[in-house]
Amino acid sequence: MLLGEIILELELDLILCSEGDVFVFYNVKGAPEIEKEDGYEVHKINEKGYYATSTKDLDYGTITDKYFYVNDKGRRTPIDNKCVSLFGTGGTTLEDNIDIIYTGFKLKKDNCSEEFSMEAYNIDGNVQMINDILKKYYHMEPQLF
Repeated sequence: MLLGEIILELELDLILCSEGDVFVFYNVKGAPEIEKEDGYEVHKINEKGYYATSTKDLDYGTITDKYFYVNDKGRRTPIDNKCVSLFGTGGTTLEDNIDIIYTGFKLKKDNCSEEFSMEAYNIDGNVQMINDILKKYYHMEPQLF
């Protein structure tokens, strides 16, 4: 390695979803591991707008994600990156060593633009999703309000 050399690791995520706020939760006990498809990690977003995985953490680096709408027959329609506005990352730590890491984005179908894709949005909309995960995977009553 040369002095000053920078190595970028690419994120190769394939995200299958619908319009709205979308989250991926990592380090969820009992949730499935992320599947791979042609070198991409596949995140199948559920009807509540999230995907939970037992994979410990997300990949960090240059974002090369691909986004698709998926119909009830499994047909994928690519989503333009101008229709995706990333939230960034966050985490929730609770009793019993529960440490959930998440990332998310806002997705829309119409009037997409460079401006929309660069806007910052509040990521607090995931509280109900986290409570759902706590109930489903940890058999806990809601902890966050």
